[in-house]
Amino acid sequence: MPHFYWLNQIQSSDRSCVGDKALALSQLQQQGYPILPGFVVPTGVWREFLTLFHESHPLLAELTDSSLHINVEDYLTLQQVA
Repeated sequence: MPHFYWLNQIQSSDRSCVGDKALALSQLQQQGYPILPGFVVPTGVWREFLTLFHESHPLLAELTDSSLHINVEDYLTLQQVA
């Protein structure tokens, strides 16, 4: 498994590694829609990273339970974050 997938190179067969959202973004980008270039860290690599560093980095230990959530329906919040 690669350590990351470029959005413009994700194929349908990569879905189980990258998830539905990344696959959808990739398909839109490959169809010519204006999607910013980017990459995806596969779920297995992310889980392994969290397992390795979970104990030694308190910030990472709290990441999965973080209360940081963005309401994507609130355009003002999205503008502030962007």
